[in-house]
Amino acid sequence: MKLKNINQIANELDLPLSWIKEQVEAGKIPCLRIGRKYKFELEAVKASLAQAAAEVRQKRFRLITPDRYDFNLCFAGAELQQRQQRIKRRRIEDVL
Repeated sequence: MKLKNINQIANELDLPLSWIKEQVEAGKIPCLRIGRKYKFELEAVKASLAQAAAEVRQKRFRLITPDRYDFNLCFAGAELQQRQQRIKRRRIEDVL
């Protein structure tokens, strides 16, 4: 098992260093802290990112399934369109 530093991980995964730092501080990427330095195992980081991506895909799928669909969203969208039309009419009336 070879440990890599944060710069090596960012280069290996082709991700921004700042994003990796945020994820480490949030506890979403497994790492070993030695003093003020972080050390990573590449395979563990890849596995945790793959798991996080799978969870995101699963949440997106759950949001659009019919049994969880919120019909109030349809009405909110219709109300928004009506409001936008009223604003457009007011602007036209102001010009005339």
